[in-house]
Amino acid sequence: MVVTLRRWPVFVLISFFLVGCSSQKLILKRGITLDTLRISLVFTPEVPHQIAAELDHQLSDFIIRYNAASKKMRIQQVDGQEISDLQIRVLTSALVTEKQQTAGIVVSVLGLSIPFIMASAGSEFVIFFWYFPKVNSVMELSLDPELNGGAPNPIFVKLSSPGFLKKPERQIAKHGIYFNDYLGRLMNGLQRK
Repeated sequence: MVVTLRRWPVFVLISFFLVGCSSQKLILKRGITLDTLRISLVFTPEVPHQIAAELDHQLSDFIIRYNAASKKMRIQQVDGQEISDLQIRVLTSALVTEKQQTAGIVVSVLGLSIPFIMASAGSEFVIFFWYFPKVNSVMELSLDPELNGGAPNPIFVKLSSPGFLKKPERQIAKHGIYFNDYLGRLMNGLQRK
């Protein structure tokens, strides 16, 4: 394959994109079948109580729906002190603060109005930008070493959900929904071989 000089920057950008988007995943070892996967959800003191309660509720809801569907493997939530096959440890969570909400409004209004200013000034190009702050949680996932067939334990995951122009209660509820969706992707990835 011959890469011309004009296509070279595009080739490099695509290569960086493909390499940068690969992430570690938890996968069950080949040949292992589980009747029940025991999951524990643990929170550090840095996680606000309201977020911890919502994520715990979403895990319980996910387990009920997952087990009600016809699946090969069932899920059981266990206490953090009990032996678990999969431990989800939430290290930190942060809601969008009032200052971040204000900064988001100011920066977005400024950044989205610049194209009109540049166009009216006769500029040949336009730029724009925005800032929509997000609710973030950092989680540490570890699969029992006897079951793990993928990435070395533990792996770290950043879960983000929209928090811009939302009250704290709505931020927490939306973050819980994103956590529930992430659990679905996690379970699909675990079962893939």
